[in-house]
Amino acid sequence: MATKWIPTAGTLAILNAKTGSRTAYLTGRAKEMLQARKRAAEKAKERDGKEVSPDELIFPKRTQITGGAMAQASKSFPRVVEELGLNRGITDRKQRVTFHRLRHSFATLLYESAHDLYLTQRSLGHATGAMTARYAKMSESRLREGAAALEKAFAANAAKQAEQEQAEQVVNFTK
Repeated sequence: MATKWIPTAGTLAILNAKTGSRTAYLTGRAKEMLQARKRAAEKAKERDGKEVSPDELIFPKRTQITGGAMAQASKSFPRVVEELGLNRGITDRKQRVTFHRLRHSFATLLYESAHDLYLTQRSLGHATGAMTARYAKMSESRLREGAAALEKAFAANAAKQAEQEQAEQVVNFTK
């Protein structure tokens, strides 16, 4: 999967992903981080006397830069996690920090904040909502909110029924 800069604000072109190419929409912070990366890459190219292309990949293969092989992010991620000690003392594999767990966390956070499975599906690049549902988990607090909303709806419905029954018992006397 390759990622290219798009001149329009706040988007990236994700090329040749499993489900095809797509546009990703960035948060302000992600945009700032990637712009800093782009500036650093441009400075490095200029320093080396190389031309900066607008079609440049954000994460080019090392062979395009130095001629050496670049490990995929998913392969180097475990090493970085180990060096930072992010999984130190964690024995439950479901609680460990992994590259793939980041996608699950992203899906859950987006779904819980946006309340939109289709939006989450599109953001992840999934072909089906069923796949997204496997990624986006509902937190216990959201499930409790759902139960409270249901209880409120039942109470409102019961009050409405009681009001209607009372209205039916009123006798209207007209001359």
